Amino acid sequence: MRNFKRLATSLVALALLLAFPSCEKQEVADAQHQLSFSINNLTNSLGKKGISESELPECSDEAPSYVKATINGKVYQLLVLQNYEDGTETEVLKLDAADGSVNYQLEMFEVYDANDNLIWLSPAEGSYYDNLWNLTGVTLDFTVEKFTKHKISIDVLCFEPYEYENFGFTWFDFDQIKVKSLCFYGDVCTKFHEYFHEDGSPYYGQSNYEGYDFPAIFKIEITDATGNILNDENINSNLDWQGVGEPLCIEYPDYVGQVDNYTFTIYLLMPDGVYEEVHAVDFTAEQYNNIDGDTSNNFGGEDGVFDFVVGNCSYNGNDADIELPAYIPIPDEVSFKLSGPVYDSGYVYIEFSGIGVTTYQIQDATIYSAWCGDQLNSIYLDTWYDATVYSSLGTVPAPYNSYNWGALNWLANNLDSYTPEQIQEAIWNIIHGTAPNALAIDALTHPGFIPTVGDMAIVLFDPTADDSGSPEIQMVFMRIDP
Repeated sequence: MRNFKRLATSLVALALLLAFPSCEKQEVADAQHQLSFSINNLTNSLGKKGISESELPECSDEAPSYVKATINGKVYQLLVLQNYEDGTETEVLKLDAADGSVNYQLEMFEVYDANDNLIWLSPAEGSYYDNLWNLTGVTLDFTVEKFTKHKISIDVLCFEPYEYENFGFTWFDFDQIKVKSLCFYGDVCTKFHEYFHEDGSPYYGQSNYEGYDFPAIFKIEITDATGNILNDENINSNLDWQGVGEPLCIEYPDYVGQVDNYTFTIYLLMPDGVYEEVHAVDFTAEQYNNIDGDTSNNFGGEDGVFDFVVGNCSYNGNDADIELPAYIPIPDEVSFKLSGPVYDSGYVYIEFSGIGVTTYQIQDATIYSAWCGDQLNSIYLDTWYDATVYSSLGTVPAPYNSYNWGALNWLANNLDSYTPEQIQEAIWNIIHGTAPNALAIDALTHPGFIPTVGDMAIVLFDPTADDSGSPEIQMVFMRIDP
């Protein structure tokens, strides 16, 4: 059995067998049915679901001693067999099957310890977790037939209070499932904060908005190894409170006795109302445990909250769990042509068409300075190209992901005293590993440079076709203030 972090609720599933002796009788009225219950225990995030915590017993480390099963209004008290299957089955119970087949209803199922304390209780059918994970609780209809054995699976729950928004469940059959929680809090740091907070944006009216740094609105998806989403997609976002005042806590199941490989993905809500993926992490369910107050393995560190920043403007002492690339409002695809040389501090002119969106950092019919990104392939002046656009602060395609983007972005912020030709030569030095000039030498000492708000960052334009039909076209990039 693995160790698990205690969470706000814990579910334990006990396999309880309610069986009958096999003696035969001729009279139908004396026919008996052998019945067994397999009980799976779960717990839920009661405060968030509008269910009173007082409806469930508080979880206990005490072993189950006996159960009370209310069937058709009659209460049966059954001992738990502690020396059989780790105490996961009860003593035998016989139910009448005089007519050959009799319908019964299990109305309540309670589990008690040796001191008569209620430690588990069967959930109601149609309750939150029953709908979310297809649990089985009461009331439960079943049919018994004479001189047969019948096994019924049912879930029972307990409530385990813990730290902020941490919830856990354990479910025995005899499997165990603990429903754990991961809590997230995010910030956005961008010079485009006014665009985020325009009327019509989901950030409009955000109470904690004072400038370029403000709470992020985001959603979380936790998926298993096959891509199935495990958390409730109806309560996976902090949009209702615009990210202000509390973290977003997401629940997921932890199956005891096996390694659960999961992925959590953060999707940032953009001003246009579209969620965009900004970060994904693979993890195992047993990776984050809190045992006897030890918080060293807490998800999100000592405070138990995964703190992320989109945009690099946080003081290092804030100890954010991760700082993500700044948001740059650029289109996914463009049409462009080059002309020149030489323009401004760039090596060529670049001009765009077909963009249309006025909030992007590049606009139609406007001249910008640009550089060539690959000396080994050709690109032609005064030829329109369709291209895919990438931020150097995010994910770029092969072969560009091997480029030293830290050094190149540093160069983009420190080129004022150099000629366009020297800048272009330094870029090719850094990319192709040829003998560097003075600018390239300085840039290569900053491989970990990440632009902050107010710095310049490189944006790539990767051509997909040209009039000549050449399969390899030189990538072009320009600098933009994120």
